[in-house]
Amino acid sequence: MAISILKFFVSQLLLCLLNFYGKDVRKAVAAEVGRPINIGVILDNDWYGIVAKVAFEIAREDVNKENKLPNSSRLEFHFRFSESDGQNAVMAAFAAVDLLKKHEVVAIIGPQTSQEAGFVIDLCTASKVPMISFSVTDPLLSAHRYPYFIRLPHSDAVQADAIAALVEYYGWRKVVAVYADNDYGTGMLPFLTDSLSNVGCEIAYRSAIPANANTSATRAKLSELKEMQTRVFVVHMTPDVGALFFSEAEKMGMMSSEYVWIITEGLSALLDVMNESSIASMEGVLGTRSYIPKSTQLLDFDRRWKPRFIAENHPEGKPAKLNIYAYYAYDAVWMIAQALKRFGNAEFIFSQSPTNPNDSFNSQLSNLPVFKQGEQLLQLLGNTNFRGLSGKLEISEGEVRGATYEILNVLGKGKGYRPIGYWTSNGISNSSGGSEIENVTWPGGSTTKIPRGWAINKPLIIAVPIKDGFPGFVVTEKNASGVLVVPKENPGFVIEIFRAVLKNLSYNVSYEFIPYNQNESQLPGYYDALIQQVSLSKKFDAAVGDFTILANRSMYVDFTQPYFESGLVMVVPIKAANPSNAWTFLKPFTAAMWCTTGAFFVFTGLVVWLLEHKVNDTFRGKPKEQVTTFLWFSFSTLFFSQSISEGISARIGHVNVGAGGCRGPGKSETSGEIFQQQYRLQQRRAARKFE
Repeated sequence: MAISILKFFVSQLLLCLLNFYGKDVRKAVAAEVGRPINIGVILDNDWYGIVAKVAFEIAREDVNKENKLPNSSRLEFHFRFSESDGQNAVMAAFAAVDLLKKHEVVAIIGPQTSQEAGFVIDLCTASKVPMISFSVTDPLLSAHRYPYFIRLPHSDAVQADAIAALVEYYGWRKVVAVYADNDYGTGMLPFLTDSLSNVGCEIAYRSAIPANANTSATRAKLSELKEMQTRVFVVHMTPDVGALFFSEAEKMGMMSSEYVWIITEGLSALLDVMNESSIASMEGVLGTRSYIPKSTQLLDFDRRWKPRFIAENHPEGKPAKLNIYAYYAYDAVWMIAQALKRFGNAEFIFSQSPTNPNDSFNSQLSNLPVFKQGEQLLQLLGNTNFRGLSGKLEISEGEVRGATYEILNVLGKGKGYRPIGYWTSNGISNSSGGSEIENVTWPGGSTTKIPRGWAINKPLIIAVPIKDGFPGFVVTEKNASGVLVVPKENPGFVIEIFRAVLKNLSYNVSYEFIPYNQNESQLPGYYDALIQQVSLSKKFDAAVGDFTILANRSMYVDFTQPYFESGLVMVVPIKAANPSNAWTFLKPFTAAMWCTTGAFFVFTGLVVWLLEHKVNDTFRGKPKEQVTTFLWFSFSTLFFSQSISEGISARIGHVNVGAGGCRGPGKSETSGEIFQQQYRLQQRRAARKFE
């Protein structure tokens, strides 16, 4: 926070001082033969800065030797060093002021860190001097915000896409972002969040590691991470912090088979210079870094760089190993040289404002020169298109186009690391052009089992409802201590399903059933309160019971798929059917139904007899004949209701039979005679048959 406030103060003070108007004092550098062209270089006074310094010197010698500059001009470098811890960004800003005022440099290369670059870029923009970065990857520093800023390494926003593709490839859905608590660490987070979201993943937690963290602070952070269920960690920090971080992680048992570690370029680009103990503690780690293709030019540079570095720095015991930022440093010099070649023989003009008379403390930030041809040189730098040590360099909007990242796998002590795949904007591929990553050595040494990316450290606390009325779904009983528990035997239908599901999982899940609030089990809204407790409190992780899925409850929890369907149903016994029986149609007729039907037959015949025997001769005669007549009449109504009704004389008899309706009195006699004749004919036929 203090650095950010100081940065703002310095930049605003500078801009205010440059806004005072006065008579311009112009100084022209004559286009003389062999003139020096001043280039400023700001580095940290550490091993990484020394490696880059040797690369700058070799590049300057190559440019001057090949005489690529117009009018036999030569590059002249002015090195400035800030503090080696990279935190004193103010010193980098004062180094930039010194270069701009004292040497009137036409371009500045560096500084190394994002914090320092954030200070210097404001000064370069005010002076219209292009700033070329060979190591800063912070996405918040870009040409969109700072037009005089050009970057050779790819932005961390692009690297975020590569990491998201790697996470998607293995099917992980949540990650934990572990980052250095500085501008470099925090600058990537918004872009990593967006990239992961695009592939259906999310950052479950963010852990900021202080840039100057000691062992105790690092172990405290690791203890927090160890308690989390998510076990996929994206580590974005510098090597000095990263080496301690992984060393302590190994000691705490966090480099086992259930963990996944993905490091960004801040660590992976410098794996070559890490000692054996650091590499050993990082076994199974995955990483992404910019891909540098092998070339004859690259091998020649490596051959020249190593003996020169040893000759200049051997007494200090520095490791003679290159990193990708040294290649970018070399390419930055050639990038400026090619732009100056197209610039031609024009003179470099700087304008200065007179000292502000109201500036009582005579600040060193006043009277900064303004490079009049800065915009022209910036355009030439923006049109860069050549092949350097780091590959093809084609600048577009201040960034190098066509990013390619290689995916690395750390193998452990004595084995170093190896590339297992590559990423471009088209996706992940391997060295053969296929879409699959090569075999990975995971933390713990496994090469076959891919980590799930999550783990459960403690038993799940499962809430269960207390069922007093119907215990078929969930059973609770008191143990010997008088505490309500779910029994191991016959716990209820729902509990048995829950246990059966867990048995089918490929991993073990420990759990503990806790009956919920016995005192409120009989109150209305008991189930709603239980569900809300699962969502709102940290006491329960889930609930198992006979819960009805309702819309208002879905606002608090996620339900499983229904495994029991309730509703109105009809339950009938299952009996074997016999469709071949000819009398099957009689099965619905019970004895009571047969008796009722017979009674109605007798009742119908009796009623008709009572109504007809006085007016109809058919219903007269001997008692035996009368009984036979009304019984026959009742049975005949089932099949001959029309014809039988014609033989009824009484009108009410027509209504009783209900077949032909009432007929007039004039036809009743004739109809009766017809019925009587038919009946007597049937009797005669029956008598002959018996004879």
